[in-house]
Amino acid sequence: MKSFVFIDDPQVQEDLNKLINLIMKDGRKAKAVKCVVEAFASMKTHPNYPKQKSASEVFQEGIERVCPFLEVRKVRVKGSTYQVPGALHVDRQRSLGLRWLIQGARRRKPMPFSKALGFEIVDAFRRQGYAIDQRNALHKLAESNRAYAHFRWWA
Repeated sequence: MKSFVFIDDPQVQEDLNKLINLIMKDGRKAKAVKCVVEAFASMKTHPNYPKQKSASEVFQEGIERVCPFLEVRKVRVKGSTYQVPGALHVDRQRSLGLRWLIQGARRRKPMPFSKALGFEIVDAFRRQGYAIDQRNALHKLAESNRAYAHFRWWA
């Protein structure tokens, strides 16, 4: 796969490619890459940006802090439907985290998308923002339904 933004760490590069592909609409990859590059540039203008860290380190730590560990699935047992908590695979964790970052950036309406994405990544690094709220809500839901964990039949 061709890579547009070059970073040494392969995990960060993989996350960046996934982010670019999630942002892309109608096959316009160059525009999505431009948004990500501008987002990395605008991260440094955030008032709470940690000056001692690089943008790729902030991005990686922000992704790790947004990724959920648990999710709930609906399971039907004897005519009743229960929300059963279960652990997530690493790929699904990262996918959900990146999706929530993009949704959070799109919700910051008056701001341009690339700047909003940069700010959302910094907020995730600081454990704030929409993506962290989504993660906490999902964990809270899984915690409140842990009584049904014995209905889990998958991995």
